[in-house]
Amino acid sequence: PRSAWTLATAVGLLTALVLALWPAGGLYSLGEQASHTLLNSVALGGLLIALLIAPAFTATSLTMEKENASYDLLTHTLLRPWQIAWGKIVSAQLYLLLLVTATLPILSSTLFLGGTSMGQLALIFAVIAVAAVSTGLLGFAVSAWSRESFTALVITYSGMLIWCALPLLPALLLRGLILLVPMLGAVTYTS
Repeated sequence: PRSAWTLATAVGLLTALVLALWPAGGLYSLGEQASHTLLNSVALGGLLIALLIAPAFTATSLTMEKENASYDLLTHTLLRPWQIAWGKIVSAQLYLLLLVTATLPILSSTLFLGGTSMGQLALIFAVIAVAAVSTGLLGFAVSAWSRESFTALVITYSGMLIWCALPLLPALLLRGLILLVPMLGAVTYTS
């Protein structure tokens, strides 16, 4: 099915990234610097994969029922509307957490180079998991509101782009002023 191929593709892409960035000299060849570069690259790759896949699974969860004319069948069962919604949310979120968990061994491969700790890996894993769950919930909310899957996907990805890019806007707009007023630097980077 689609979910198995998605999981295999995500794990394959991150594995290819690790193999491409692994130091040529082997273990401990470049020490801490290589480990941090690899960790940052794999963490960013995992975050991007989670952010790109999460809306695809959740933004169409209710709209597909509406398009296939099976939404009315769902509402006429003994399940309450909140139970239907909760079941769809939990199933999508558990798959996203499975996807994030499947990338954990790839993230942990950076421990072999030294210079990274389990605490750093746990924090990165938590950030990726929270990003996947929150964008998944955004996708589900849009799916409940929208009538068509394409519309739900476009709105969800647009909202996710705004949500991810908006915190960077003050730093980009005030980049030239930071050198003039040191206090502005602290303000822009805390956003």
